[in-house]
Amino acid sequence: MKCLECGNKKFTVKDVEETVEFKGEEITVAAPAYVCDKCEFVLTDTEQMNIFRRAVADKYRENKGLLKSEEIKAYRKKLNMSQAEFAEYLRVGIASIKRWESYFVQDESQDDHIRLKCDKEYSELVQLYAYGPDINTGNRKFDLDLIQSLILMLIPVYKSPLFINKALFYIDFLHYYKYSVGVTGSMYCSLERGPCPDKFKTIFKIMEDKGYLTKNKGPEITAVREIDSSIFKDTHKEVIDQIIKIGAEHGENFLLKLSHEEQAYKKNPLSWKPISYKYANKLKITKHL
Repeated sequence: MKCLECGNKKFTVKDVEETVEFKGEEITVAAPAYVCDKCEFVLTDTEQMNIFRRAVADKYRENKGLLKSEEIKAYRKKLNMSQAEFAEYLRVGIASIKRWESYFVQDESQDDHIRLKCDKEYSELVQLYAYGPDINTGNRKFDLDLIQSLILMLIPVYKSPLFINKALFYIDFLHYYKYSVGVTGSMYCSLERGPCPDKFKTIFKIMEDKGYLTKNKGPEITAVREIDSSIFKDTHKEVIDQIIKIGAEHGENFLLKLSHEEQAYKKNPLSWKPISYKYANKLKITKHL
């Protein structure tokens, strides 16, 4: 190997930091390369270039809350599957597995599919997708992307899962009251601290794992990812704004107390049995709008 700048033949392998544009974003990573001992000119071989490309792709995935290449490979190995077996399990082509385990980035829907099939917490969400649309889901199918964006929107006002769960309940039931359909497709259950979405712990844990939110000291959380407001319809935004305004004016504890007075909560024993959206026409919160 000869340096293209000075002709020197002595190189040292070092981690070199470089910034490149990837999918419209600037990504900075450090990867091994040959550095000329004399003039520090940088050369890379095929293996090093592949390492660099994978590092760039993984940094992008990390920024977007997507599984990294090694995490996808770890799922496959945990299941003790070859790439061909893993492809069959996920019902995708083997080429997709090979690409995802290298430097080709999966999109969000593909990422969710991998997690749903390979992650215990994600697998619980399969149950939510299996329900409805009916009176227990607000006449629509569960939408993980939508509830995640909604939670991010509620965090600045309601701050913790306890209060966010009540805001979610009121948004879904109030929208059903007005338009005969919920927003997120969630089922709600009567727990000690009021009505809560089914599998809410799993949803918050998934969002934390994906880097959408972080836990603070105590029960409060902070939104990390930007909100995709385009996912909401105008009627969604109307109801969401009403619930956010109530929280801003009356405090986050207001909905918690009011939810315990709702027929939807009082008429259902403390259990994981779904609360029917038929109780939406008896909401006490309508008096505060």
